[in-house]
Amino acid sequence: MTESDVQAAICDYLKTRDIWHFRCSVGRKGGYRYGGPPGTPDIIGMYQGKFLGIECKGPDGKLSDEQVVVGQSIRRHGGVYIIAREVEDVVNALT
Repeated sequence: MTESDVQAAICDYLKTRDIWHFRCSVGRKGGYRYGGPPGTPDIIGMYQGKFLGIECKGPDGKLSDEQVVVGQSIRRHGGVYIIAREVEDVVNALT
């Protein structure tokens, strides 16, 4: 399953749970940065009144240094940060 497949499956799951969320495309094109700052999670939402950040990774994907820092910051400020390689990672984290 590719990272894009994981993102789509997680968004489908969040929709069934009525959890507000959106996919956040982040990157560079033509020398311009779009989306959020480096390390911004792939999926952003709200869960039980808390910021929700979900970083999706394929089977061999690794977090960048920026993603590690952002994840630590989200958790330090009371948010929920999930590293997901499959939908079950999100299901388990939110139950």
